[in-house]
Amino acid sequence: MTKHILFISSWYPTPEKKSHGIFFKRHAEAAALLNQISAIHVCSGQSNHIDVQLDHKVYTVIGTYKKVNHQLPIISTFQKLWRSFNCFKKCYKVLLKATSVPDLVLLNVIFPAGIYVLWLHYIKKLPFIVQEQWSGYYPEDGNYKGFIMRIVTELCVKHAKAILVVSNKLEQSMNTHRLKNTYIKIGNVVDTDLFVPLAHHGIVPFKFVHVSTINDKEKNISGIIQAAHFLYHKNISFRIDIVGDGPERDTFEALAQQYQLLNKVIYFHGFKLPQEVANIMAQAHCFILNSNYEGLPCVLLEAMSCGIPVISTKVGAVPEIIDHKQGVLIKPNDAKKLCLAMEDMISSYSQYSSSYIRTKIIEKYSYPAIAKDFNIIFNSVLIDE
Repeated sequence: MTKHILFISSWYPTPEKKSHGIFFKRHAEAAALLNQISAIHVCSGQSNHIDVQLDHKVYTVIGTYKKVNHQLPIISTFQKLWRSFNCFKKCYKVLLKATSVPDLVLLNVIFPAGIYVLWLHYIKKLPFIVQEQWSGYYPEDGNYKGFIMRIVTELCVKHAKAILVVSNKLEQSMNTHRLKNTYIKIGNVVDTDLFVPLAHHGIVPFKFVHVSTINDKEKNISGIIQAAHFLYHKNISFRIDIVGDGPERDTFEALAQQYQLLNKVIYFHGFKLPQEVANIMAQAHCFILNSNYEGLPCVLLEAMSCGIPVISTKVGAVPEIIDHKQGVLIKPNDAKKLCLAMEDMISSYSQYSSSYIRTKIIEKYSYPAIAKDFNIIFNSVLIDE
Protein backbone atom coordinates (compact mmCIF):
# COMPACT_ATOMS: atom_id res chain seq x y z
CA MET A 1 0.00 0.00 0.00
CA THR A 2 1.35 3.42 -0.98
CA LYS A 3 2.21 5.69 1.94
CA HIS A 4 2.54 9.46 2.07
CA ILE A 5 5.93 10.38 3.54
CA LEU A 6 6.84 14.02 4.19
CA PHE A 7 10.57 14.83 4.04
CA ILE A 8 11.39 17.88 6.18
CA SER A 9 15.00 18.89 5.63
CA SER A 10 17.42 21.23 7.34
CA TRP A 11 19.55 20.89 4.18
CA TYR A 12 18.03 20.81 0.70
CA PRO A 13 18.99 22.22 -2.71
CA THR A 14 17.74 25.71 -3.59
CA PRO A 15 18.40 27.93 -6.63
CA GLU A 16 21.07 29.73 -4.58
CA LYS A 17 22.63 26.54 -3.17
CA LYS A 18 22.18 23.90 -5.84
CA SER A 19 24.23 21.16 -4.15
CA HIS A 20 23.27 21.82 -0.52
CA GLY A 21 21.82 18.59 0.85
CA ILE A 22 21.55 17.11 -2.65
CA PHE A 23 21.71 13.61 -1.15
CA PHE A 24 18.40 14.22 0.67
CA LYS A 25 16.74 15.30 -2.57
CA ARG A 26 18.01 12.08 -4.17
CA HIS A 27 16.66 10.10 -1.23
CA ALA A 28 13.25 11.68 -1.73
CA GLU A 29 13.36 10.86 -5.44
CA ALA A 30 14.33 7.26 -4.69
CA ALA A 31 11.57 6.85 -2.10
CA ALA A 32 9.07 8.27 -4.63
CA LEU A 33 9.59 5.18 -6.80
CA LEU A 34 7.44 3.19 -4.35
CA ASN A 35 5.58 5.78 -2.26
CA GLN A 36 3.97 9.21 -2.34
CA ILE A 37 6.67 11.66 -1.29
CA SER A 38 6.53 15.36 -0.52
CA ALA A 39 9.20 17.68 0.84
CA ILE A 40 9.44 20.97 2.74
CA HIS A 41 12.58 23.05 3.21
CA VAL A 42 12.81 26.48 4.85
CA CYS A 43 15.70 28.92 4.35
CA SER A 44 16.50 32.62 4.71
CA GLY A 45 16.62 35.10 1.84
CA GLN A 46 15.99 38.68 0.79
CA SER A 47 12.19 38.45 1.01
CA ASN A 48 9.34 36.21 2.15
CA HIS A 49 8.04 33.82 -0.50
CA ILE A 50 7.03 30.22 -1.12
CA ASP A 51 7.92 28.21 -4.23
CA VAL A 52 6.23 24.95 -5.20
CA GLN A 53 7.38 22.39 -7.75
CA LEU A 54 6.82 18.78 -8.73
CA ASP A 55 10.22 17.25 -9.45
CA HIS A 56 10.74 13.52 -10.08
CA LYS A 57 7.35 12.81 -8.47
CA VAL A 58 8.29 14.73 -5.31
CA TYR A 59 5.90 17.57 -4.43
CA THR A 60 8.35 20.14 -3.03
CA VAL A 61 7.63 23.33 -1.08
CA ILE A 62 10.57 25.70 -0.55
CA GLY A 63 9.80 28.49 1.93
CA THR A 64 11.99 31.57 2.21
CA TYR A 65 11.79 34.00 5.14
CA LYS A 66 13.40 37.44 5.28
CA LYS A 67 16.92 37.17 6.62
CA VAL A 68 17.70 38.70 10.03
CA ASN A 69 20.32 41.33 9.26
CA HIS A 70 21.71 42.04 12.73
CA GLN A 71 23.81 39.97 15.10
CA LEU A 72 22.44 41.00 18.50
CA PRO A 73 23.15 38.12 20.90
CA ILE A 74 20.14 35.91 21.71
CA ILE A 75 17.68 38.33 20.04
CA SER A 76 18.87 37.51 16.51
CA THR A 77 18.75 33.77 17.25
CA PHE A 78 15.16 33.89 18.44
CA GLN A 79 14.14 36.12 15.53
CA LYS A 80 15.58 33.60 13.06
CA LEU A 81 13.80 30.71 14.77
CA TRP A 82 10.49 32.60 14.93
CA ARG A 83 10.59 33.67 11.29
CA SER A 84 11.60 30.22 10.09
CA PHE A 85 8.90 28.53 12.19
CA ASN A 86 6.17 30.82 10.83
CA CYS A 87 7.46 30.21 7.31
CA PHE A 88 7.28 26.46 7.88
CA LYS A 89 3.67 26.62 9.06
CA LYS A 90 2.74 28.48 5.87
CA CYS A 91 4.56 25.87 3.79
CA TYR A 92 2.74 23.05 5.57
CA LYS A 93 -0.60 24.73 4.89
CA VAL A 94 0.30 25.00 1.18
CA LEU A 95 1.26 21.33 1.19
CA LEU A 96 -2.03 20.19 2.73
CA LYS A 97 -4.03 22.02 0.07
CA ALA A 98 -2.31 19.95 -2.61
CA THR A 99 -1.81 16.61 -0.84
CA SER A 100 -3.10 14.51 2.04
CA VAL A 101 -1.96 14.54 5.67
CA PRO A 102 1.31 12.59 5.81
CA ASP A 103 1.38 9.10 7.26
CA LEU A 104 4.94 9.65 8.43
CA VAL A 105 7.47 12.48 8.62
CA LEU A 106 11.15 11.97 7.80
CA LEU A 107 13.39 14.63 9.37
CA ASN A 108 16.68 15.15 7.50
CA VAL A 109 19.34 16.60 9.86
CA ILE A 110 17.82 17.41 13.21
CA PHE A 111 18.69 21.07 13.70
CA PRO A 112 17.02 23.43 12.98
CA ALA A 113 14.19 21.62 11.14
CA GLY A 114 13.57 19.46 14.20
CA ILE A 115 11.68 22.41 15.69
CA TYR A 116 9.03 22.09 12.97
CA VAL A 117 8.86 18.32 13.33
CA LEU A 118 8.36 18.53 17.09
CA TRP A 119 5.45 20.90 16.46
CA LEU A 120 3.92 18.40 14.03
CA HIS A 121 4.48 15.62 16.56
CA TYR A 122 3.09 17.40 19.63
CA ILE A 123 0.27 19.37 17.97
CA LYS A 124 -0.65 17.32 14.89
CA LYS A 125 0.25 13.91 16.43
CA LEU A 126 2.33 12.87 13.42
CA PRO A 127 4.89 10.08 13.88
CA PHE A 128 8.39 10.72 12.59
CA ILE A 129 11.79 9.19 11.99
CA VAL A 130 15.14 11.00 11.80
CA GLN A 131 17.78 10.71 9.12
CA GLU A 132 21.07 12.21 10.29
CA GLN A 133 24.24 12.85 8.28
CA TRP A 134 25.75 15.81 10.12
CA SER A 135 29.42 15.43 11.05
CA GLY A 136 29.06 17.77 14.03
CA TYR A 137 28.64 14.80 16.38
CA TYR A 138 32.13 13.54 15.53
CA PRO A 139 34.88 14.51 17.98
CA GLU A 140 36.99 15.64 14.99
CA ASP A 141 34.30 18.20 14.13
CA GLY A 142 32.93 19.12 17.55
CA ASN A 143 30.11 21.43 16.44
CA TYR A 144 27.35 19.68 18.42
CA LYS A 145 26.95 22.39 21.05
CA GLY A 146 24.61 25.14 22.15
CA PHE A 147 21.61 24.94 24.47
CA ILE A 148 18.84 25.20 21.86
CA MET A 149 20.48 22.71 19.48
CA ARG A 150 20.97 20.17 22.25
CA ILE A 151 17.42 20.47 23.58
CA VAL A 152 15.85 20.13 20.11
CA THR A 153 18.14 17.21 19.25
CA GLU A 154 17.48 15.34 22.49
CA LEU A 155 13.69 15.74 22.13
CA CYS A 156 13.73 14.62 18.49
CA VAL A 157 15.82 11.55 19.27
CA LYS A 158 13.60 10.72 22.24
CA HIS A 159 10.34 10.81 20.24
CA ALA A 160 11.56 9.48 16.87
CA LYS A 161 10.46 6.00 15.84
CA ALA A 162 13.99 5.32 14.56
CA ILE A 163 17.21 7.09 13.59
CA LEU A 164 18.64 6.48 10.12
CA VAL A 165 22.41 6.93 9.77
CA VAL A 166 24.99 6.31 7.05
CA SER A 167 27.61 4.62 9.20
CA ASN A 168 28.34 2.75 12.40
CA LYS A 169 30.68 5.58 13.37
CA LEU A 170 27.88 8.16 13.26
CA GLU A 171 25.72 5.92 15.45
CA GLN A 172 28.60 5.54 17.91
CA SER A 173 29.24 9.29 17.94
CA MET A 174 25.58 10.09 18.61
CA ASN A 175 25.47 7.50 21.37
CA THR A 176 28.49 9.22 22.91
CA HIS A 177 26.25 12.27 23.29
CA ARG A 178 23.62 10.03 25.00
CA LEU A 179 21.33 10.15 21.98
CA LYS A 180 19.82 6.68 22.40
CA ASN A 181 17.30 5.13 20.02
CA THR A 182 16.97 2.35 17.44
CA TYR A 183 19.55 3.07 14.72
CA ILE A 184 19.18 1.81 11.14
CA LYS A 185 21.81 2.16 8.43
CA ILE A 186 20.85 3.44 5.00
CA GLY A 187 23.15 4.47 2.15
CA ASN A 188 23.25 7.50 -0.09
CA VAL A 189 21.83 7.37 -3.60
CA VAL A 190 23.90 7.25 -6.78
CA ASP A 191 22.51 8.01 -10.23
CA THR A 192 24.02 4.92 -11.86
CA ASP A 193 22.57 5.99 -15.21
CA LEU A 194 24.56 9.24 -15.10
CA PHE A 195 27.79 7.99 -13.52
CA VAL A 196 28.84 5.32 -16.01
CA PRO A 197 32.21 3.94 -17.14
CA LEU A 198 34.06 5.26 -20.18
CA ALA A 199 37.04 3.75 -21.93
CA HIS A 200 40.19 5.26 -20.45
CA HIS A 201 42.72 2.46 -20.78
CA GLY A 202 45.95 3.62 -22.35
CA ILE A 203 45.38 7.29 -21.52
CA VAL A 204 48.62 8.97 -20.51
CA PRO A 205 49.39 10.27 -17.97
CA PHE A 206 47.64 8.35 -15.19
CA LYS A 207 44.71 10.48 -14.01
CA PHE A 208 43.64 10.97 -10.41
CA VAL A 209 40.52 13.00 -9.61
CA HIS A 210 39.17 14.65 -6.46
CA VAL A 211 35.71 16.26 -6.15
CA SER A 212 34.45 18.25 -3.15
CA THR A 213 33.54 21.64 -1.76
CA ILE A 214 37.23 22.09 -1.23
CA ASN A 215 38.37 22.96 2.29
CA ASP A 216 41.27 21.82 4.42
CA LYS A 217 39.59 21.11 7.78
CA GLU A 218 37.47 18.32 6.35
CA LYS A 219 38.89 17.41 2.92
CA ASN A 220 42.63 18.02 3.55
CA ILE A 221 43.36 19.35 0.08
CA SER A 222 46.81 20.53 1.15
CA GLY A 223 47.64 16.89 1.94
CA ILE A 224 46.76 15.90 -1.64
CA ILE A 225 49.04 18.63 -2.97
CA GLN A 226 51.89 17.55 -0.67
CA ALA A 227 51.47 13.91 -1.77
CA ALA A 228 51.59 15.04 -5.40
CA HIS A 229 54.81 16.93 -4.63
CA PHE A 230 56.40 13.76 -3.22
CA LEU A 231 55.21 11.62 -6.14
CA TYR A 232 56.33 14.15 -8.76
CA HIS A 233 59.90 13.96 -7.48
CA LYS A 234 59.90 10.20 -8.07
CA ASN A 235 59.72 10.98 -11.81
CA ILE A 236 56.34 9.26 -12.16
CA SER A 237 53.93 10.53 -14.84
CA PHE A 238 50.48 11.48 -13.47
CA ARG A 239 48.01 14.33 -13.08
CA ILE A 240 45.36 15.29 -10.52
CA ASP A 241 42.12 17.05 -11.47
CA ILE A 242 40.53 18.87 -8.50
CA VAL A 243 36.87 19.69 -9.06
CA GLY A 244 34.91 21.98 -6.77
CA ASP A 245 35.01 25.44 -5.30
CA GLY A 246 35.29 27.17 -1.95
CA PRO A 247 36.80 30.18 -0.19
CA GLU A 248 40.16 28.37 0.25
CA ARG A 249 40.65 27.58 -3.42
CA ASP A 250 43.10 30.46 -3.98
CA THR A 251 45.20 29.20 -1.06
CA PHE A 252 45.38 25.71 -2.56
CA GLU A 253 46.28 27.05 -6.00
CA ALA A 254 49.03 29.13 -4.40
CA LEU A 255 50.38 26.03 -2.63
CA ALA A 256 50.37 24.06 -5.89
CA GLN A 257 52.16 26.96 -7.56
CA GLN A 258 54.72 27.02 -4.74
CA TYR A 259 55.52 23.38 -5.48
CA GLN A 260 55.59 24.22 -9.23
CA LEU A 261 52.75 21.76 -9.86
CA LEU A 262 49.91 24.12 -10.86
CA ASN A 263 48.68 23.43 -14.41
CA LYS A 264 51.54 21.00 -14.82
CA VAL A 265 50.43 18.16 -12.55
CA ILE A 266 47.53 19.64 -10.58
CA TYR A 267 44.58 21.24 -12.36
CA PHE A 268 41.75 23.10 -10.59
CA HIS A 269 38.42 23.07 -12.43
CA GLY A 270 36.04 24.90 -10.06
CA PHE A 271 32.36 24.06 -9.69
CA LYS A 272 30.92 21.69 -12.29
CA LEU A 273 27.40 20.44 -13.00
CA PRO A 274 26.65 16.75 -12.33
CA GLN A 275 27.00 15.72 -15.98
CA GLU A 276 30.39 17.44 -16.18
CA VAL A 277 31.51 15.79 -12.92
CA ALA A 278 30.41 12.40 -14.26
CA ASN A 279 32.46 12.92 -17.44
CA ILE A 280 35.58 13.98 -15.55
CA MET A 281 35.29 11.03 -13.14
CA ALA A 282 34.73 8.51 -15.92
CA GLN A 283 37.84 9.71 -17.76
CA ALA A 284 40.01 9.28 -14.67
CA HIS A 285 41.79 6.15 -13.52
CA CYS A 286 41.36 6.63 -9.77
CA PHE A 287 39.46 8.82 -7.29
CA ILE A 288 41.20 10.33 -4.23
CA LEU A 289 39.41 11.20 -0.98
CA ASN A 290 41.87 12.47 1.62
CA SER A 291 39.36 13.60 4.27
CA ASN A 292 39.98 14.01 7.98
CA TYR A 293 36.36 13.05 8.67
CA GLU A 294 33.32 12.08 6.59
CA GLY A 295 29.87 10.54 6.66
CA LEU A 296 29.12 8.49 3.55
CA PRO A 297 30.58 10.63 0.73
CA CYS A 298 28.42 10.58 -2.40
CA VAL A 299 31.40 11.43 -4.61
CA LEU A 300 33.13 8.22 -3.58
CA LEU A 301 30.09 6.16 -4.59
CA GLU A 302 29.73 8.11 -7.83
CA ALA A 303 33.36 7.45 -8.74
CA MET A 304 32.89 3.72 -8.15
CA SER A 305 29.70 3.83 -10.22
CA CYS A 306 32.02 4.96 -13.03
CA GLY A 307 33.98 1.76 -12.42
CA ILE A 308 37.16 3.39 -11.14
CA PRO A 309 39.03 2.33 -7.98
CA VAL A 310 39.51 4.74 -5.09
CA ILE A 311 42.12 5.82 -2.58
CA SER A 312 40.49 7.01 0.62
CA THR A 313 41.24 7.67 4.25
CA LYS A 314 39.69 5.40 6.88
CA VAL A 315 36.99 7.83 8.02
CA GLY A 316 33.22 7.72 8.57
CA ALA A 317 31.46 4.98 6.63
CA VAL A 318 34.31 4.56 4.14
CA PRO A 319 35.86 1.42 5.73
CA GLU A 320 32.37 -0.13 5.77
CA ILE A 321 31.92 0.18 1.99
CA ILE A 322 35.40 -0.28 0.47
CA ASP A 323 37.07 -3.67 0.08
CA HIS A 324 40.49 -4.45 -1.37
CA LYS A 325 38.95 -5.06 -4.80
CA GLN A 326 37.57 -1.52 -4.90
CA GLY A 327 40.54 0.48 -3.70
CA VAL A 328 43.06 1.36 -1.01
CA LEU A 329 42.46 2.72 2.49
CA ILE A 330 45.01 4.81 4.39
CA LYS A 331 45.03 6.62 7.72
CA PRO A 332 44.04 10.32 7.69
CA ASN A 333 46.48 13.23 7.54
CA ASP A 334 49.50 11.36 6.19
CA ALA A 335 50.73 12.80 2.88
CA LYS A 336 53.55 10.27 2.59
CA LYS A 337 51.14 7.34 2.92
CA LEU A 338 48.90 8.95 0.31
CA CYS A 339 51.89 9.29 -2.01
CA LEU A 340 52.74 5.60 -1.57
CA ALA A 341 49.10 4.63 -2.19
CA MET A 342 49.06 6.68 -5.40
CA GLU A 343 52.30 5.07 -6.55
CA ASP A 344 50.92 1.61 -5.77
CA MET A 345 47.66 2.40 -7.59
CA ILE A 346 49.54 3.35 -10.76
CA SER A 347 51.55 0.13 -10.74
CA SER A 348 48.68 -2.21 -9.78
CA TYR A 349 45.82 -0.50 -11.65
CA SER A 350 45.30 -3.40 -14.10
CA GLN A 351 44.33 -5.68 -11.18
CA TYR A 352 41.08 -3.78 -10.55
CA SER A 353 37.86 -4.84 -12.27
CA SER A 354 35.71 -1.94 -13.42
CA SER A 355 32.61 -4.16 -13.71
CA TYR A 356 33.04 -5.51 -10.15
CA ILE A 357 33.43 -2.01 -8.69
CA ARG A 358 30.36 -0.71 -10.53
CA THR A 359 28.16 -3.75 -9.81
CA LYS A 360 28.66 -3.35 -6.05
CA ILE A 361 27.37 0.23 -6.25
CA ILE A 362 24.32 -0.70 -8.33
CA GLU A 363 23.39 -3.44 -5.87
CA LYS A 364 23.49 -1.20 -2.80
CA TYR A 365 23.20 2.46 -3.79
CA SER A 366 21.18 2.77 -7.01
CA TYR A 367 17.76 4.45 -6.94
CA PRO A 368 15.84 1.12 -6.99
CA ALA A 369 18.01 -0.34 -4.21
CA ILE A 370 17.54 2.66 -1.89
CA ALA A 371 13.80 2.78 -2.72
CA LYS A 372 13.45 -0.80 -1.44
CA ASP A 373 15.45 -0.01 1.69
CA PHE A 374 13.24 2.98 2.47
CA ASN A 375 10.07 1.00 1.85
CA ILE A 376 11.12 -1.66 4.34
CA ILE A 377 11.83 1.03 6.95
CA PHE A 378 8.55 2.87 6.34
CA ASN A 379 6.54 -0.35 6.60
CA SER A 380 8.25 -1.47 9.79
CA VAL A 381 7.74 1.92 11.48
CA LEU A 382 4.09 2.31 10.45
CA ILE A 383 3.14 -1.21 11.56
CA ASP A 384 3.53 0.02 15.13
CA GLU A 385 1.17 2.96 14.61
